Amino acid sequence: MRHYAPYEALTTRPSLFRWTCFGAAITAAALLFMPAVRYTILMFRNPSEDLSHGWLVPLVSVYAIWRCRADLRADDRGPDARGLAAILGCLALFWLGTRGDQQPRLTQVAMAGAVVALPFAFWGIGVVRHLWFSAAYLLFIVPMSFMDAFTLHLRQLTAGFASGLLNGMGVEVEKVGTALAAGGATGFQLNVADPCSGIRSIFALAALTAAYAYFTQKTTWSRWVLFACAIPLAILGNLARIMSIALVAHWLGQEKVLGFYHDYSGYVVFAVAVLLMIQIGLWLERFGPERAARATTPISAPPDKRTPGRHAWLVCVAVPALIFGCWLVITQTVHPH
Repeated sequence: MRHYAPYEALTTRPSLFRWTCFGAAITAAALLFMPAVRYTILMFRNPSEDLSHGWLVPLVSVYAIWRCRADLRADDRGPDARGLAAILGCLALFWLGTRGDQQPRLTQVAMAGAVVALPFAFWGIGVVRHLWFSAAYLLFIVPMSFMDAFTLHLRQLTAGFASGLLNGMGVEVEKVGTALAAGGATGFQLNVADPCSGIRSIFALAALTAAYAYFTQKTTWSRWVLFACAIPLAILGNLARIMSIALVAHWLGQEKVLGFYHDYSGYVVFAVAVLLMIQIGLWLERFGPERAARATTPISAPPDKRTPGRHAWLVCVAVPALIFGCWLVITQTVHPH
């Protein structure tokens, strides 16, 4: 029986056919996700979101893909129809993000999911384990201002710890809500306000810790342990900042601390947190050598190359068609001309 021309092209020139379809899918995805990209850039430039570190997130994600390029080639298992289901999920999420009052964060999540869904459809499920980090890391571009509800709790926590430590050091202070008040000749009054809560530092440090853990740790468990330390490290760094401000105010007077030092003391947060992050990473490497050795031992040989089945060309053609069709529908319904 004579095969269809697309199937013959896939079996005789698989790389050219797949890469052509993949290029078409990337082009369609660029058109579809352009509103999400514009929204992301707008949030990066919004001072109230404190997402200035977000410019580095896509670069880290791309570097992670480039770093495992040899593994991606080795795990090529051919087009996989299950990848279509993953792409449909991303398209559905993106469509929901454009409905009604609009939820642009959903479009960002859909864009991140497409980073792994598209290669899954064209090269099989084997590439997913190499791309999950790049896709998940892109979630750090999502604005987290909706979590400002936790700000008050962090302010109270930081003020409470700072009050206890300062009193233990002989600096008598009284905690009043989220404020620290000291009497005497060197008295001062400091308020742990919303910008000093440390919640923004948590987001930035979580992104930094995730990248550091992924690129330096050899085992999955040590990566997750180090990443889980991001929140307590950010809290400790912010506590060190509040403590340093209080001590400078105690030694030099409140008027000395409210200017230059207060504005630039935020670097104390990252200096303390980054040093602790590096030290914890070294401890994890030192105390987990046996697990690291087992993790670097290949479990099984890479899959043999297979001749694509007759359905494979349908998958390659369907992916760009689905994405382009979704773009047309959303363009006509959300932004009609």
